[in-house]
Amino acid sequence: MAGLFIAVVGPSGVGKDTLLDHARALYARDPRFLFPRRVITRDALLGGEIFDSVSTAKFDSMERAGGFALSWCAYGLAYGIRQEVGAELRSGKCVVVNVSRAILDQLQPKFGRAHVVHVTAAPEIVATRLAARGRETQEEIRRRVARYHEQIPAGIAVTTLDNGRTLDVSRLDFVSLLNHLADPVQVSPQIAPA
Repeated sequence: MAGLFIAVVGPSGVGKDTLLDHARALYARDPRFLFPRRVITRDALLGGEIFDSVSTAKFDSMERAGGFALSWCAYGLAYGIRQEVGAELRSGKCVVVNVSRAILDQLQPKFGRAHVVHVTAAPEIVATRLAARGRETQEEIRRRVARYHEQIPAGIAVTTLDNGRTLDVSRLDFVSLLNHLADPVQVSPQIAPA
């Protein structure tokens, strides 16, 4: 059976990386899951998620060589998911990764089976979290919060997860959802792209 691409999306500051880090550690030895590292044109010293930091020139070279299954740009940075995820999906794994909402319409044509986990929290919580991490100016925070209500494209399965509650509750909800999605009996049939 083909695997499932699980796209974790939501506005910056909503807590996607916190949930992903917890699940990655919990499922480190679980053969059902792969949590690929993203390739980002961001300085590795800026912290946040564990990622592969590359220059813009290196990223462009990797992209021209067909090194990415998915790539996108946001807020002046380029992001990529390595091509190897395709083989992992074909082997039946659930690939769980943070992606941009702007590329969700590419998931089913590229990977067949896909599910979106839309992480949300109240805009004021998101703004507070962005300010606390100290990577954005007040203007950048305002712009990111303004994107809060961007819609998920029609035709793809979506589960919304409220990450505005306690961290323990959100983590439990997230790993329970991943377990549910990894169960072949429970996965919804593919929804055809619109």
